[in-house]
Amino acid sequence: MTARFDEHLKQKPMGRIYHYTDQKGVKGILETKTIWATNIYYLNDTTEFAYAAGLVEKLAEERSIAGTPGAEILDACVEKLNIISDVRLDIFVACFSERADRLSQWRGYCPEGGFCIGFDYSQLEPFLQQQGFYLAKCIYEEVEQRVLINELFDDTVRRAECEPDLADVAHTFLREFMRLSPVLKDRAFDEEQEWRLISSLAMQARKVRPGRHCFVPYRELEVVEPGHGLDAEIIVGPTIDKELAVNSARDLCRLTNTRDQVRDSAVPYRPR
Repeated sequence: MTARFDEHLKQKPMGRIYHYTDQKGVKGILETKTIWATNIYYLNDTTEFAYAAGLVEKLAEERSIAGTPGAEILDACVEKLNIISDVRLDIFVACFSERADRLSQWRGYCPEGGFCIGFDYSQLEPFLQQQGFYLAKCIYEEVEQRVLINELFDDTVRRAECEPDLADVAHTFLREFMRLSPVLKDRAFDEEQEWRLISSLAMQARKVRPGRHCFVPYRELEVVEPGHGLDAEIIVGPTIDKELAVNSARDLCRLTNTRDQVRDSAVPYRPR
């Protein structure tokens, strides 16, 4: 991977990272001590992978028009990328936000009520790395995205000067793009300030769950050592009866060996 992206991956959250989910989701996380990483093609935003691929194609075309040396090599890589996009590689991600108790998040992910679970990443990191996942902060600014992609292009052209087999060069380009693409998001989603757990390599789904229109492939990630309790902050989302909701969440913590760090949302309830 490029030097700049390697530096980006060294960033760690300053505090907890938060996962927004509904009642069924929080119950499953606390009971199984796992979180679900979803195939990137099945996330709520269906343009996830297409956004990054489109930006790569756009920048490669700009280089081709400008007559930049090595443009023909990048054209070949982009052609391979289009083929890969049709194949749908299995990249799995779990989404978090560095912002707790945000109205936009409640509306987007828990429109009928839900929970915000805060994890200390320093406690999660050893288990997630063992399972082949890494954490990365999403990048929303196109200027920064362009810099990263152009650096990947430059590395690819330099590699082609030493590697006579263009197929190997294209393969390396695709592997590096697969690491970069899940981090690039449209600026319209900037308010989420998202961090993602991303599978290091393409891997097969272990399970599927019912979705809105189809079955959704996912993988379960253990978040604590087997037999140990979970240490997580739990925020009960806006609801008509805060006291009842908080007390029931505390009961769930007690029954699932989860440290009681439950509190109610500061966002006022707005009935639909």
